[in-house]
Amino acid sequence: MNTLNMTRFMLRIASLLLLMVIGSQSILAEAMGKDRYYLSESYIKSEIEQMHSCVDVRYEPSMRQVVEMYATSQETPRLLARAEQYFPIFETLLDAYGLPQELKYLSVIESSLKPQVKSRAGAVGLWQFMRGTAQMMGLKVHSGIDQRMDPWASTEAAILYLSDLYSQYGDWALALAAYNCGPGNVNKAIRLSGSRDFWTLKRYLPRETRRYVPKFIAASYFLENYHMYGVEIDPQAQYATRLAVMQVFHKTNIHEIAEVLGMDKSELAGFNPAYKQRYIPASSAGYNVMLPEHLATTYMGMVSYDADIELLPRLREVRGSGLVKSNFALEDYKVIVVEEVNTKHHYVERGDNLYTLARSYGINLYELKRQNGLSKNLIKPGQRLSITKKEKVRKYIPIVHVPDELPTGEISPLKCDHVQEERMSMRQAQMEYLSELDPEPVVSAADMKKRRRSFLMLEFED
Repeated sequence: MNTLNMTRFMLRIASLLLLMVIGSQSILAEAMGKDRYYLSESYIKSEIEQMHSCVDVRYEPSMRQVVEMYATSQETPRLLARAEQYFPIFETLLDAYGLPQELKYLSVIESSLKPQVKSRAGAVGLWQFMRGTAQMMGLKVHSGIDQRMDPWASTEAAILYLSDLYSQYGDWALALAAYNCGPGNVNKAIRLSGSRDFWTLKRYLPRETRRYVPKFIAASYFLENYHMYGVEIDPQAQYATRLAVMQVFHKTNIHEIAEVLGMDKSELAGFNPAYKQRYIPASSAGYNVMLPEHLATTYMGMVSYDADIELLPRLREVRGSGLVKSNFALEDYKVIVVEEVNTKHHYVERGDNLYTLARSYGINLYELKRQNGLSKNLIKPGQRLSITKKEKVRKYIPIVHVPDELPTGEISPLKCDHVQEERMSMRQAQMEYLSELDPEPVVSAADMKKRRRSFLMLEFED
């Protein structure tokens, strides 16, 4: 009997546990139902087919996989944080060149918005330029500078390249395909298919390019609607500093700029990976430097006193920024030349030697060694050298323009009466002074001058 009761008791416990499991599963299914619905193929297909895009949109099953990948990836919140930094730059340039704004999403599928990323084929940067294409589009690519990693310069080059491709095909889907695999492959596919419709000729394109345009469409859809999938910007990165784009024309380096601003050198270098040696040469065309927006005007104000006005850094206008594009007119300044004792700092880079540094800074080699307490010619990368020398510096003084005709108006009677009273008081004092003089004749010219000076310089109280 005891055994039978025990068996019944265990069966009841098992039944209760089973009910609890089934209940928890139903609650979980109800909670996740909304996300499952948004990730269902029927919903995504319906939403994508209603998209307004620069390309001819047609749904493919692979698009759901792309949306699901972004919706579930732990990297997506950080991707959205990077978009907060780079999309304003993309939008500014796309608007300036009159291209569709959704082309900014192309960089997402190219590089995940990572300026330093490099593909197995050797493509580099936000827009994944190959070296030859980058140089063809005017970007500098050498041992010291790789402008494929410059967000502003590479974006402008990508826009010009996309504009050229669109002018060839008159269709954005074909232009994007050509951006991925080259115009030669697209032209071949057009010949083989006898069509200029991407969806018709895509089977003649390389495998990666067949998925390229569908992936662009899916990425565009997700990034426009990411909040529906419960994805948020990384809370540690959403307050990441907005970037300002500054053109510099004078010779400088990342260490020097960071020191002026009190920034961490590695952080500033991370914003500017294009300068592989952290050195920025002088250039009449200017080089772009990415700075935290709140420090850009600070840096400009600090260097304005020392730099030639024609070489002063200039802010580029970025959409959504509170900063105004800076322009300088030389005729608004008066130029004076003064001699100053200036101290500059140089951080030794690989390949530097004291002889070439002394020549570049216009200082005697022995004086350079003396200033830095060096007994030998050996220096190490990262070492800081101070260079102090007298220099003739041009200073620019703003000219205050006075209008040819000053505004006129009625004079206040009160003010006029006050002036008249002062004049009468002075005249009265002078007359009293004259009456008190001894009636002696003027004996010489010097005596007359003395009396006149005393008369005109008379001090009196009201």
